[in-house]
Amino acid sequence: MVHASAAGPPVIDISALVAANAHAELVRDGSGASEASQQLHAAFTRWGFCQLTGTGIPAALNDRLRESLEALFALPESDKAALSVAHNGAAWRGYMHHGGESTHGKTDEVRGLSLNRR
Repeated sequence: MVHASAAGPPVIDISALVAANAHAELVRDGSGASEASQQLHAAFTRWGFCQLTGTGIPAALNDRLRESLEALFALPESDKAALSVAHNGAAWRGYMHHGGESTHGKTDEVRGLSLNRR
């Protein structure tokens, strides 16, 4: 189910997708997983991001991640620069400073940390 308000992006429950993936099932039209897929597409098309629920990730792990990110973003800019995506080549992993990314030639108002598995 999608919840959105004028003040923020959609909140999408992906529990049906998580369950389908856990059982290696195909996403079929009319299923909860299909609906979640369509909602994700709509959110990323309109907003570029969304908030996910039903991920199966323990709340304690989410809390630890949030605390770690708050500590990272509180560091001086010079410390964060050492983690810059510019140092990681095509992998595009690391810290992205505010205004350090653009889409279609327009600077994005974002800063972030990009992580993925190796």
